[in-house]
Amino acid sequence: MMWTVVACLNQFINSIVWTRYTINFAPWWCEISIQIILGASVGIPASFCIIPRL
Repeated sequence: MMWTVVACLNQFINSIVWTRYTINFAPWWCEISIQIILGASVGIPASFCIIPRL
């Protein structure tokens, strides 16, 4: 559940940051955003495998 919340929050922030401009105002945010997307792409499917076994 937490990975889904973090991934949705990340997409919300990206939609605000990149609304009208293609200029990279926050280059450090791109690095953080990539790590969140990669973590969510592994964490969400892994949680579906782990939860039934709990």
